[in-house]
Amino acid sequence: MANAKITDLNALGAKPADADVLPIVDDPGGAPETKKVTFANLMDGVLHDNVAGEISAVAEKTAPVAADVFLIEDTEAANVKKRVQLGNLGLTDIGARVKNNANISINDSTQTTLTFNTELWDTDTIHDTGSNTERLTCKTAGKYLIVLNLAWAGDVDGYRIAQINLNAGATPICYSVQISAGTGWLGQIVTTIWDLDVDDYVVADVYHTAGAALNVLHVANMSPEFMMQMLSKA
Repeated sequence: MANAKITDLNALGAKPADADVLPIVDDPGGAPETKKVTFANLMDGVLHDNVAGEISAVAEKTAPVAADVFLIEDTEAANVKKRVQLGNLGLTDIGARVKNNANISINDSTQTTLTFNTELWDTDTIHDTGSNTERLTCKTAGKYLIVLNLAWAGDVDGYRIAQINLNAGATPICYSVQISAGTGWLGQIVTTIWDLDVDDYVVADVYHTAGAALNVLHVANMSPEFMMQMLSKA
């Protein structure tokens, strides 16, 4: 796309190359400073925020946020510049990963919704540790990768189900069924990609037939952990 004049969206016939250059603008509402950044650096998240001064050193660069603005321009002599917010390009870090820091006892043959009392990160108020702690709620509409990791305590009997449900109707959007593998703990990963609207939420439900209560184990960095990450904006 280098050196090609953009007249409409159909003119974007090729993917941007790492060496392509975009001008970024700081504080467009005030006295903006403009600095070039390569597309590769943009994708690496090396952008200055929009509240400070001109980029002069790597140490001053921070990860982009939705309100950051940069300029798009073609390379013709009489170029036309247009401002665009980073958030509108879907390039911001929108997502959350949460966990429960203790074992959760699950009664036999009882579908149970897991709760999560600790946030590893949350960039868009997706989770709340004070209420509805079982939910990851969409605050910015888009396509999301959703993942549940968990580990069951060892037991030789029955099977284990883990599933991700959508909204109050408990509509399952993906699930995993596994037969007990013996006395060692059993791990399950459930993952899907789903289009979410604002205020849609997902929960993680589990079920087992071990014959007696069985723990979903707390395992550091693994279980039970629930996460969603935006892939693109709606």
